[in-house]
Amino acid sequence: MTDCNFTAESAAQHQAELNDYLQSKSINQLFIQIVESLLIEKPDNPIGFIVEFLQKKYPDQVCEKTLVGSEVSNRADLLKKTEDSFDEDDLDQEEDSESRALETSIKLARAKKR
Repeated sequence: MTDCNFTAESAAQHQAELNDYLQSKSINQLFIQIVESLLIEKPDNPIGFIVEFLQKKYPDQVCEKTLVGSEVSNRADLLKKTEDSFDEDDLDQEEDSESRALETSIKLARAKKR
């Protein structure tokens, strides 16, 4: 029975730490602002809208590297290419890289929950 209590106590402590983090960084308020803006504007591209929202609201804290990590340079290179020199293989490689990054993020999030 002490093992169950220890696990419950550990979970409660971990939950309290997570809540403290959310409060100290005002994460709940940030998400409320983002969702409210999305519901008011109803953008066709919600991800792009959120990125722009963060860039406008927190210009000193937001940069492309913060938002998308090391993939920024690859994406910037793709955007700089002219239409004549654009290669479909480049797009496929970018999508594969983004998929791998997303899968890794999901695995890390799941591992943290354990």
